[in-house]
Amino acid sequence: MPPANGLYRVSWQLLERDEMCAALRARDFGAAFRLMKQYDGASQDRIASPVEGLTQSRVSRVMRDKERIISIHLIERIADGLRIPGHLLRLAPRPWEIPDPASGPAPPNACGDAPAPVTPTALTTPEGPVPPPANYTGRERLPFVEIDISADDSAQRSPSPHSIGRPLAGHAGEVRSVAFAADGRALASGSVDGMVRLWDVTDPAAPHPSGNPLTGHTDGVMSVAFAPDGRTLATGGADGTVRLWDITDSTAAHSSGNPLTGHTGGVMSVAFAPDGRTLASTDRRKVWLWDVTRPTRPRRIRAWSTGHVNGVRPVAFAKDGSTLATGSTDGTVRLWNVAEPHSGGTPLTGHNGEVRSLAFAPEGRTLAAATADGTVRLWDVTNPAVPHLSGKLLTSRTHGVLAAAFAPDGRTLATGSTDATIRLWDLTDPTAQRPGKTLAGHTDRVTSAVFTADGRILATGSTDTTVRLWVI
Repeated sequence: MPPANGLYRVSWQLLERDEMCAALRARDFGAAFRLMKQYDGASQDRIASPVEGLTQSRVSRVMRDKERIISIHLIERIADGLRIPGHLLRLAPRPWEIPDPASGPAPPNACGDAPAPVTPTALTTPEGPVPPPANYTGRERLPFVEIDISADDSAQRSPSPHSIGRPLAGHAGEVRSVAFAADGRALASGSVDGMVRLWDVTDPAAPHPSGNPLTGHTDGVMSVAFAPDGRTLATGGADGTVRLWDITDSTAAHSSGNPLTGHTGGVMSVAFAPDGRTLASTDRRKVWLWDVTRPTRPRRIRAWSTGHVNGVRPVAFAKDGSTLATGSTDGTVRLWNVAEPHSGGTPLTGHNGEVRSLAFAPEGRTLAAATADGTVRLWDVTNPAVPHLSGKLLTSRTHGVLAAAFAPDGRTLATGSTDATIRLWDLTDPTAQRPGKTLAGHTDRVTSAVFTADGRILATGSTDTTVRLWVI
């Protein structure tokens, strides 16, 4: 039954639906609010009323995917106001979840965790509680009246991309690389100060260090990469080594074993294959592949000379893991068949400066190559043996481009430049790419960029020694 004060609470029947569980676990409040309307008959006003700081118009914007809720404080208030169990939102158990003997048994757990089915006693509708149909199990869609939620804020627009929180400071030298864990809650940064720092970004508005800095490299850390499972971090150093770190508990991260050695120069880039079992690293002339199925006992698979005239810098795997791309200070990109790399890499030419960053689009058919000449070329690598340019040249005028990262939907490309700015490119139409908003905040060159898996947050590293977070 609804509480005596008439405030809306999410029904336990809704909390048992798979789609609601998925939305809450992803903190996708747009989907969650729409499900509350669809199955509980809750209007945006009724959803907002029990939650301090949440308004009817804001709920409407969120339901229409015009705004996202990322503040951990507001998420906690939503959990408490709407009686959503904390574990569904990746929160600690809420105070009201603790059973009170005087109040009878605790409510059942949600999302399939309940030991027995929940028998509905009443359903919440816009007009108040009504008894459910005799054969209602909590899984059926009920014929509630649809509510138009667009009239009161039709003029609202998506908020512009902007910085969030304070810069992440702590490094004593320029930040060369940043990487998000798959769940978006942990961020790693590597710096020329020789340290790797882990950051808890569960609440992007209030990020903070997670554990002590990781030390072990005897020179600058040039590249960091998380394994897909989020339990292992790989770092490449100017000291010519690759190190693997166990970050199962990011507050107590530690080395997984001895460093991976054999490189003939500084390791400029590391990248995991999509399956997480293979790691690629680059030095001045070679690409190295490592079997990291067992991070405590990695082994070298093979190494080969790339044919690049000058040093090899970035390396990136395609979506299927069968193709590897390398970029060089000689201004070329090469594509390699991972299974038979000695057959030679297909060269992609035309760049007029050092290739500083490579990024495959999520669909795996497009490769972005960012160069120091201030341009980004998009290559169609659907057939890696016959790559060709795709669309128009993206130009940053006179400023070198040092970083490139695709958003998970492939529609946006973020680039970092020597002028300390980040530019967002609209790639919705591959033949007519358009520059979007320019983000300013760093005070020196932007050397790296990475999106969270949901595309909502962008992290950038800079030679100004800081990392910044941006809401996209």
